[in-house]
Amino acid sequence: MEQKTKPPTQQQSSGSFIKELLILIVVFCLAISLFVFYVIHYTPPLTESESTLLYKSIPFINSDFRLQNSIQNVSLVLNKYISDSLFFFLSTFSILYVFLQTFSIPGSVFLSCLAGALSPHISILYPLFLICLLSAIGATFSFFLSKFLVGSFFLYMFPKPLAMFESRINDNRHNLLFYVLFLRITPIVPNWLVNIASPIMGVPVHIFALATFLGVAPQSLFCVQAGRTVQQVIEASG
Repeated sequence: MEQKTKPPTQQQSSGSFIKELLILIVVFCLAISLFVFYVIHYTPPLTESESTLLYKSIPFINSDFRLQNSIQNVSLVLNKYISDSLFFFLSTFSILYVFLQTFSIPGSVFLSCLAGALSPHISILYPLFLICLLSAIGATFSFFLSKFLVGSFFLYMFPKPLAMFESRINDNRHNLLFYVLFLRITPIVPNWLVNIASPIMGVPVHIFALATFLGVAPQSLFCVQAGRTVQQVIEASG
């Protein structure tokens, strides 16, 4: 049975928009605050040279940013953390990756490449599984954020894309898992739109999470392998 999403009235839209925009801002700021608090209080001290390497790896600050050089710089510093504090590295990496996925912030591709660069001598299945799992968790958080807190905000902001997505979902509701999987693999619909629209259109969370886990695997495999290749080239030339 097709599930139609009823658009809110103008008065409802205006009130819900302001309320849910504030909720979204609060949730976003709270997530950033908790992450910064964790990093500040638990990060092992950095030497001056390590701080300089990390500074050069920030794309929006460093005008000479290069992805390959950034992966090299960050991996040099993080290899120390992996050997000295594996739990801190894995927890920080995971929290940051989930945060980026939840709020559809660019940067997960770099982290996927970094995961490959930091694990060049173990099976590629380990970093690949981690990236797919974190992607599914982050996307599911985004799913719940839209479902329970800010669904009306997205309906108000993106009525045309959501209407298009609703039509496609209804046409493929009999084969929903494979359709969402297809959307994840192909760039037809942006991932952020799939995340926020799926709960509004009645996509079950277990189908959404499974399709996300499997659907991000091809791109994640490419990124992880790219990072491993960069690290192997660095080791061979060093």
